[in-house]
Amino acid sequence: NSAMQIRATRDDKLKVEYQPAAQQLTRWIDSSEDNPAAQAHYKTQRAAWHAWADALCDLPDQSGWPWPGGDVPWPEQPPKPTRYTAP
Repeated sequence: NSAMQIRATRDDKLKVEYQPAAQQLTRWIDSSEDNPAAQAHYKTQRAAWHAWADALCDLPDQSGWPWPGGDVPWPEQPPKPTRYTAP
């Protein structure tokens, strides 16, 4: 794994996984303004996705970069966004 390959994989993860999830959660947040419990559910999920994206972007700052052995410490991806269901 070269630094360029790791960056390309990271950028792909951000484009393919993060962007659609964050956009979906933002739409759900916007459409649930009258439901505080739903908003909290969506905002918690969105915060997890933002933290994951930040961790991906911080990979080059971690010790061992670019991990010549090929063991990239990819951060764990959050689960797909889920709709709020009232308890």
